This record gives sequence, C-alpha cells and structure tokens, in this order.
Amino acid sequence: MGSMLNSEGGLTESQKVQADALGISHDKYRDMVIERLVEIRGGEAPEPNWKETRHVTKVKAKNPVLVVGHGPSFKTKLEGIRAWKHILVATDACLKDLLDNDIIPSYVITSEASKQTCYLWDFDMKRIKEHEITVIHSSITRPDVIEQAKNTGVNIRRFNFEEEPRCSNVGLFALNFCVHDLKADKIAMVGMEHNGSEYDEYVYKVWTTDFWYFVRKWPKQIIINCSEGGILYFKDHTLESTLDELEII
Repeated sequence: MGSMLNSEGGLTESQKVQADALGISHDKYRDMVIERLVEIRGGEAPEPNWKETRHVTKVKAKNPVLVVGHGPSFKTKLEGIRAWKHILVATDACLKDLLDNDIIPSYVITSEASKQTCYLWDFDMKRIKEHEITVIHSSITRPDVIEQAKNTGVNIRRFNFEEEPRCSNVGLFALNFCVHDLKADKIAMVGMEHNGSEYDEYVYKVWTTDFWYFVRKWPKQIIINCSEGGILYFKDHTLESTLDELEII
C-alpha cells in the first residue's frame, strides 16, 4: 500500500491494482490508507523500549519459525541463521546471500511489483528449484517473476491476505505469512531493525506504524526480536534475544 493518496484524494493506479487483486472495494482501501495516515501523524505507535523488553534465552514452542529480513544485522548473523534447526523463512532480498553461504530457507517471500524492489526479478530460478524452496508471493508480485518460477518448475503460491495493504515492506508480509499460514507459535526475527539511514525517516515511520498495527493483533509476545538493534521492541508485545543464545524447548 502506498502511504499517500493521489493529489485528488483518491487511490493511485498501483493502489487500485492491489485493491482489485485482493477483492477490496476502492472505498475500503482508501479508508485503510487514511487510517494509516492518522496513526502516523498522531504518533500512535509508542516509543520502542529495548531496556524493558523481556530478554529470554529459552522459549517453549512446537512450531517456531525464523524470519530473515535484510536489515543491517542480517549479514552479521549468518552463523546463527545456519544453526537454526526449525522452519526458516527468508525475504527475497536475502536469498542470494543465504544460498551463497549454503543456507537453505524453507520459504522465500516476495511481495513487490517494481524491478528495483522485487529481488526475484532476473534471479536464477534453477537455484530455487534445486533446493526445493517454496516461493510465496503477494497480489502485486510481478507476473513475469511468477511465470518464470512456474516455467522453471518452482513451487510458488500466493499468500492471500486481506490486510496485505498494511504490509509496507516484505518483512511484514513474511511475518503475517508465518502467523496466519504457517501457524507459528513463536517467530524469531533477525535483520528487522526498521531504522537507519538507507531510507527516508518517513519510510521507517510507516514501517514501524504498520508493525505496531499488526503486533497487537498477533498472539502476545509471539515475536522474539534477535536483531540486536533497531526499534521494534515493545515490552508488552515482543520478546528479545540473540540467535546465539536462544534455545527452543
């Protein structure tokens, strides 16, 4: 979902495409955009609080998942990612680096439409098929990427999620896939700082607002932030750990 409406207060063409693909009326989609703008301008998301977020080293889980985002901590945590013994979900921007380091995710998530932000565009699909990785796409994933994957014999399917427009980045889409499709009972995440200097400050604010929107809907403290930095720490909704010390029991 774009974070703004067009100059006339209506949907942009790309927003209309996403609304139609999701079966959402344009009026309802517009209301969702306005709701987010109100949240952003009103500062609804509280200030992150790492110090008061409960640090854990052991958690009970029957279906834990690790989600790998492309934030600054990602490449420094490759050995911890490699040691993960449960379901591994990667965002598309991470896939090449993971495969180059012989780390094979169970799923790779792709959700963007442009060539610049859809990291599976022009990717060697044979590498994905060789490792039997399942590709999960959104309503707006580039059709040429989907076609290329299918023609190569890759297992690819859509995660049909009505609140997809609130997933302002592929990491949020991946987290919702884990909650709603994989039915994960704990989700560790790394490379999900949602701050820095790579993007405009407003982009990070949109991302944080959307994370705050979802984390209150998910089971309480399902998220274990192992990024060791960033701003996604909310003491009543998230846990904190490191991949090196986190033990699933």
